[in-house]
Amino acid sequence: MIISCEKCATSYHLDQKLLEPFGSKVRCTRCGHIFWAEIPSFSEVQSLFESDPNPKSSLSFEEEAVAMQMQPARKIFWTLGTIVFLILIALTTRFFYIRYLHPNWNLADTWSKIFFIPVDPEGNQKIILGKYKNYIKENNKIGQFIVIEGEIKNGYPDIRQKIKIRGSLKTAENKVAMSREVYAGWALSSEELESLSLEEISQLQSTQPERFSPNVRVLPGKTLPFMILFPSMPRGIVYLEVMVVGSQKAQTPSPLKPVTG
Repeated sequence: MIISCEKCATSYHLDQKLLEPFGSKVRCTRCGHIFWAEIPSFSEVQSLFESDPNPKSSLSFEEEAVAMQMQPARKIFWTLGTIVFLILIALTTRFFYIRYLHPNWNLADTWSKIFFIPVDPEGNQKIILGKYKNYIKENNKIGQFIVIEGEIKNGYPDIRQKIKIRGSLKTAENKVAMSREVYAGWALSSEELESLSLEEISQLQSTQPERFSPNVRVLPGKTLPFMILFPSMPRGIVYLEVMVVGSQKAQTPSPLKPVTG
């Protein structure tokens, strides 16, 4: 028998034995419209054949059934494609956001951060902050000032240098009232703390770079001292905070080449 879609007028060959005695629902493979098909009478078949002897489609009912089964597959394909597209947009947005926050990171650290893989671009995660103490020191030229003294331990498997430590004086509202950053590897003696002025300490740092150099190296598992000085105690200070800011992997020096001539 021949049936026609009510919406797009596409015609199909359909085995009427596949229909229920009182009709069944069928789907048009061209436009997807679902309509009711009934077994026609002899006069209806004859008039349909005379009016359209060449139907637009020659699909059998079995072929139509296969086409109908392909519809869910297409939906799954487009759904997966949409999900992949949205994921790509999210990853691209996260990439540019991380690059904006950390422009100095290399691409390897950036991509690791995108996929939530732990990264350590600053080199501060395995520098272990040991015990430290703070005390008030009386100086003949400065008066009273705060000293934070402690040590760090290198937890990396390689030699580290430029290990930066930050000390902060904080108020009850967790606001930083004063902050200082120093490199680990140097500390003043008790006599120097009592007698040197701030100008003399600065001059000492500039004239003795081997003592106050930021490039002091520390082997894996070894420690370095550090000292942070605050010339005065602002009002409202409740507690001190000390943290490791970062470090760098020490570069292996190139071997010396013999001079020829």
